[in-house]
Amino acid sequence: MKTRVVLAGMAIAVVGLSALYYVTHTGGEIKLKHGVTAFTNPLSFAGGSAALPAGGELVVSDGGCLAIKNESGTFFLGLPAGSRADASGRAVIVGRDPQTGQNLTYAVGDVLEGGGGQGGPGDFHQVRDQWSDAPAACLNSLTGYLSITSVTTP
Repeated sequence: MKTRVVLAGMAIAVVGLSALYYVTHTGGEIKLKHGVTAFTNPLSFAGGSAALPAGGELVVSDGGCLAIKNESGTFFLGLPAGSRADASGRAVIVGRDPQTGQNLTYAVGDVLEGGGGQGGPGDFHQVRDQWSDAPAACLNSLTGYLSITSVTTP
């Protein structure tokens, strides 16, 4: 009987650790109005390097995903972990302004600037690892991916 209790406890611990790993290493998804999907970075990215400037104009990719367009091309976008849809369902809230405490809200056509990292088309395997639900149609016409881990306030 005691062995069963120990084995059951170990099984629960393994499942819990697996779930924790999945949650912290897999990006999330935000469903917006008009069939647009935005993707958030995994929690494990939250402390990542924000040294590289990253940003551009928010656009919708051919596959209906929120993307970012700048002078280098159009990129699959990973928003900061914890981002969410605003009440209208047409914009994303990516954090709070440290000075005012107001939500930092961005919609298609807005310019989002911050820090993070990026990769080219040869790095789409990383997108698949972090955002396994990202439709192929969202990636097919894009230059690469861009992950914003911190936002520069206007």
